[in-house]
Amino acid sequence: MRRDEALLKACSIRLAGRRKWAWLPGAFRGLVRPLPQWANRDGLKRYYQAQKDLLLRGRLVWGCIVQANSELFGNGHTNWPAEIVFSLAQDQDTASLSKLANALFSLKGTSPAAADAKRVADHLTAETERVYGLSVPAAVDPEQKHRLSTVMVVRQNLPNNRLSGNLVPLLVLDSKDCAAMILPSEFWPMVLRWEWGLPEPKMTMGLLLGYKLVALFYLFFGMFLGGLIHLTADGKLLEYSQEHPVGVSMILLTNIVGLIVLKRLKSRSDDLPELRPEHLQRLKWYQLGGIPVTDRVAFLLWFVVYVIGLICGIVFGM
Repeated sequence: MRRDEALLKACSIRLAGRRKWAWLPGAFRGLVRPLPQWANRDGLKRYYQAQKDLLLRGRLVWGCIVQANSELFGNGHTNWPAEIVFSLAQDQDTASLSKLANALFSLKGTSPAAADAKRVADHLTAETERVYGLSVPAAVDPEQKHRLSTVMVVRQNLPNNRLSGNLVPLLVLDSKDCAAMILPSEFWPMVLRWEWGLPEPKMTMGLLLGYKLVALFYLFFGMFLGGLIHLTADGKLLEYSQEHPVGVSMILLTNIVGLIVLKRLKSRSDDLPELRPEHLQRLKWYQLGGIPVTDRVAFLLWFVVYVIGLICGIVFGM
């Protein structure tokens, strides 16, 4: 699996996890921007109307920005529209997509003879029209499998609130108008967010102590649960539960919560299942001694400690 395929797969895993809870009110709170009054008179109204459908049912592809307001590449608070090219084909070749975006931008300010090329050139030159699913000229895309759409670049949905690259994970409605939006960065894998300038957290004594405390808690969770299993094997669980109902309830509750946290961490650790370490430009997260503590390492650490505690509880009781 190529690197770009693995990163897109990582995004889809994270997005699928949120879509499972889409039936809950506010599942996509903060990700759907309200329709501003000025957009009622602008073609961007279609973008705002399609946001929820895109988050719920949009297809995930790579997109490459063809043209964007220069202010989006610096710090600021204003959101601006941009033109983005993408393909709905199964093969998502980011290298070819970048070349195609450059070829399209070179049409700006020109007047080609071909009608389809002139349509794109006029659109990019005017900077006021919005398009959704506009066909890319045959001269630059002979196979005619790419489309051009206008998106609103929402700074809050980017890792560092600005554009730090041209290639972005893109949600597209696989329909005639091909409305699209940049996938909010909370669904991006950590390595992609780092490459866009998100600062890497540094290990501190407080974080190191936190890892050790969590590991200690998991040891106790496992030991207490193992102790209950030991009592069950001895036929004393009912008697113990009657004498210590609150204690038994707390043991069961803390283990349920702990296992939910472990499951969540496990899902995050598997979000790059086929991305080999040599593909990552910046793999390390926290440093615990000489070991890079990624989500995967944290899961393995706490899970192993939990199992050790569980075995000790089963063998020795409590």
